[in-house]
Amino acid sequence: MLFFFSGLSTLDTNGTKNLIRNKRMNTYIFIHGGESFSSHEEYTNWMSTTAVEWNIEPYAIREEKKKWKTELAKKLVEKDNLVYLPNFPNPQNAKYEEWRIFFDAWIKKISIQGNIVFIGTSLGGNFLLTYFGEKGYFQYPVEGIHLIASCLKC
Repeated sequence: MLFFFSGLSTLDTNGTKNLIRNKRMNTYIFIHGGESFSSHEEYTNWMSTTAVEWNIEPYAIREEKKKWKTELAKKLVEKDNLVYLPNFPNPQNAKYEEWRIFFDAWIKKISIQGNIVFIGTSLGGNFLLTYFGEKGYFQYPVEGIHLIASCLKC
């Protein structure tokens, strides 16, 4: 996944593109997505229909699919980076204020090395945009914020 890469692009003696990797170790934090509803009624309707449909199949032993987040996390750890995949509260009915309270307390307790690179997927990207937009600063050095499949409300 090149969009997580931090480095410089140069040409080698043959004129081909060469990537010089940043040797510094960093902290990567993945913020997952979730569901969000405009009313409690909309949420309870979702629980009684969609959530039920997602859970009616009996358990079957099958080979687990590789997930891009965990595969990327493994590669980053192999390069001596710290990687976090925190479980934010109540992803089935995510509320910004609840996630902010969790994040503010959680970030103070983790180990951080180098700069932080945030990766926000779906609603996780929306959380990061809102959080940094309202805060205007962050107490730790941030190298990047990457948004994946995040929707913006107009």
